[in-house]
Amino acid sequence: MIVIFLKNIIFSNKNMKRIRKILTEREMLGQIRMGKLSFPPLLFRLLQEQPDLGGVNVRFDALVEASWGGKKAIFCVEIKSLSTPKAFQDGLNKIKTASFPRGFQVYDLAESFRRRSSVPECYTAENAAELRKLLVEKIRLFIEELGYDPENLCILVPRNREIEVLRKCLAKAGLEVEDITEEEFSFTSAGRIRVSTLHSSKGLDFPVVLLYLPYLYRRRQYDQEHTEKLIRNLPYVGITRAMDNVNVFVMESDDPILRDLAACFED
Repeated sequence: MIVIFLKNIIFSNKNMKRIRKILTEREMLGQIRMGKLSFPPLLFRLLQEQPDLGGVNVRFDALVEASWGGKKAIFCVEIKSLSTPKAFQDGLNKIKTASFPRGFQVYDLAESFRRRSSVPECYTAENAAELRKLLVEKIRLFIEELGYDPENLCILVPRNREIEVLRKCLAKAGLEVEDITEEEFSFTSAGRIRVSTLHSSKGLDFPVVLLYLPYLYRRRQYDQEHTEKLIRNLPYVGITRAMDNVNVFVMESDDPILRDLAACFED
């Protein structure tokens, strides 16, 4: 028996045919407890929740026994319900440096579960109505053709006022949205597209991010140079929220930041 410390590893169902609601950490732990999570060829059995590691100054969520081909190993696992490409790479780096049984290609196995992101895309329009039309078409593609559940999509907007505009627009298309900043919002809810301002999305991850940018709002709290620097960072914040796919919808304008953003996709 060996003890291997892993962090930022996502348990997945390799045979999953449809993108489903991402499990919370509590739900993932429950799946392990009931023996419903597998990581072929590994089979898991929960030994202890929040194990006492005898003075090790690290908190782990579970002590898990993994078995394969008649062999067994004990894993201390920290469960993360959301992951970014960097977090996944950090986990793989830990796997590469860990001491595994000879001949067990766990790094290659974990690599097979890496999220493969598609190439980001940018769409432009001469007016807001045309931009919203492009947005709705792309949403239908993700849900109806690519099999994403609505809650796996998040639209990021420059201001709160655009949330209501999109709510009415998408309702006409038979699509529901929910604002992640509303008090009753829960990340366990399903069936509705999520929407947020760029500012409120900081620190969060979503499988599909759709940046709806008919303009960029400038709040003159600082001098012009500082304000422009802060505003230029916002599209970066939005783009890096995406786990699988990111699409940008920009209205043609004289805004130098939006022009630069659209130009990044021309190559």
